[in-house]
Amino acid sequence: MASSFWNTALSSDETSVEAPHKISIKQQNIPQEEVHELAVDIYETEEKIYIVVPLAGVQSRDINISIDEDVLNVQGIRRNPFEEHESALYSSECFWGKFERQLTLPSSVDTRRMSASFRNGILLVEAERTSPSGSRSIKIS
Repeated sequence: MASSFWNTALSSDETSVEAPHKISIKQQNIPQEEVHELAVDIYETEEKIYIVVPLAGVQSRDINISIDEDVLNVQGIRRNPFEEHESALYSSECFWGKFERQLTLPSSVDTRRMSASFRNGILLVEAERTSPSGSRSIKIS
């Protein structure tokens, strides 16, 4: 089921992009990290929490999502399509390889009813909110 969040987030038809400036940087002897941490955006409404993870260049089959108690774990691998040309590498700012991100979800989220979708290089994880217990008076019997 497609979320209305997708519809509003991806409804823009803007295709004009300013040309990037070319930067010549020769980098050498920079250690490569084993696992990269992902950047995420988290949006919330009264009904749901949306976790947005940009994963450009990643195939959905290379993404694993798991939940343990209240911790969401997103991990996978971004494969470098240009590995065969590594000897000709002039500058490297993109990360390739394994990635992972763990997020502690609020207690007001129903982890049993979470869903995920992947479109245009963006992973969207949706979690429904549960009714908060709130405060109330308790009668003494």
